[in-house]
Amino acid sequence: MAIAATLILVSIGRGGAQAPENPEKAPTFNHDIAPILYTRCVQCHRDGEAAPMALIDFKAVRPWAKAIKLKTGAKEMPPWPPTSRQGEFANQLVLTDREIDLFARWADAGAPEGEGVTPVPPIFVDGWFSGASRPPDLVIASPEFELPASGAIPEFKVWTPASFGKNVYVEALELRPTNRAAVHHASVFRTQLARGTRIGRGALWPGGPVVDGVPVLSDGTPAPGTRLPSFGTPLIFYVPAGGAIRFPAGVGRRIESKDYLQWTFHLIPTGKAQRVGVRLGLWLSRKRPKQEVVTWTVTDTIAVNGREIERDANGPLFPPIAPHEANYTVAGTMRLKTAATLYALWPHMHYRGKDIVFTAQRPGSPEQVLLSVPRYRFGWQLTYELTKPMLLPAGTILRAVAHYDNSARNRENPDPAQQVTWGPQAENEMFDPFVELALDGRESECRMQSVQGDASAGPGFLSPCEP
Repeated sequence: MAIAATLILVSIGRGGAQAPENPEKAPTFNHDIAPILYTRCVQCHRDGEAAPMALIDFKAVRPWAKAIKLKTGAKEMPPWPPTSRQGEFANQLVLTDREIDLFARWADAGAPEGEGVTPVPPIFVDGWFSGASRPPDLVIASPEFELPASGAIPEFKVWTPASFGKNVYVEALELRPTNRAAVHHASVFRTQLARGTRIGRGALWPGGPVVDGVPVLSDGTPAPGTRLPSFGTPLIFYVPAGGAIRFPAGVGRRIESKDYLQWTFHLIPTGKAQRVGVRLGLWLSRKRPKQEVVTWTVTDTIAVNGREIERDANGPLFPPIAPHEANYTVAGTMRLKTAATLYALWPHMHYRGKDIVFTAQRPGSPEQVLLSVPRYRFGWQLTYELTKPMLLPAGTILRAVAHYDNSARNRENPDPAQQVTWGPQAENEMFDPFVELALDGRESECRMQSVQGDASAGPGFLSPCEP
């Protein structure tokens, strides 16, 4: 599913390591260190990825030996936000005590290269993630856009035809920006146009650039209600440290022949004008999956600070987070009307997000913690893949409870004096407790075919079935 990747290793010192006391027993790069790096780190520590340095070969890694020792010894690297109060995850990034000891002893020994041939690094075909057994069967490029050097860019969407000619199923997907620094987040939905509309030429937002790929009426005027709302079913999201998903054998996503791809962009100027886009890699299923997985949010009901909030056509009506408020609480629930299989969980908030807990309460059973992230970080948003898919009977209640810290104690808070509203921009907040579920029976179909409102304004891509 999501890429298992190690984030940034901060350089604490370079060189100056003392000679080993027992050089014949000291760990070496070739024998001990390279296998760990190639398994845990290089998915992110390679050219073109989020980390600022590549850790592919001995020459590149050796100057960082002391930093690796300190950060792994403090268990700050690799960053793994969840606690141990829940089940096992297939993409869990936790070093063993032996691996931490090897990094420490290697640095203390002077970071020797060792004899023999260095193990072969993982192969990344054209940059695509190594979680799949082969290169993507199909790569689709989004339209590219001219991003100015400065100024606020509203979130916007464009549509392109899927153009497969038939229904297809995919077992893995990855969304890769052409410039990570300029993409706050991006997504791809599969969607169908409303009757009486077509894809034509129009402004990406009122007063914005005019491009091909905007739903319009027969007379060419913008189609109402299609500029912002996320109509359709989500396929894949790109966020920092995320952007890929792979399903177990016999499980996948569906894209229909008549679908359009809806590309959503939140771009951030970087100080210079440039072109920005994304590429979508698809690994096609060799046969129709036995289970179809769809992304939902645990948001059938939402309560803020203990009081349930209302919705309008654009989504939940969140009250703003007050300046200096340190413990704003949001709780979402979702009740399963039929049995389901849970494959993964992914919490999404912005810079005021502090912590989040997902739970499941089966009928007649106590509440069970599925995922607890006590130190949420916007720059490290994983999809937490269950090692074993979890069967949930009808009547199970899923809950997600998150806290937001708008005080000065939050080191990532850009402005504690700001009143924080809800929306897609970096200064806004979001509450998207995503789950990857395969539902049985009619509930699956009606959830796939209905939408709740504007995902950019808050949670709830898909609504519950009506009785």
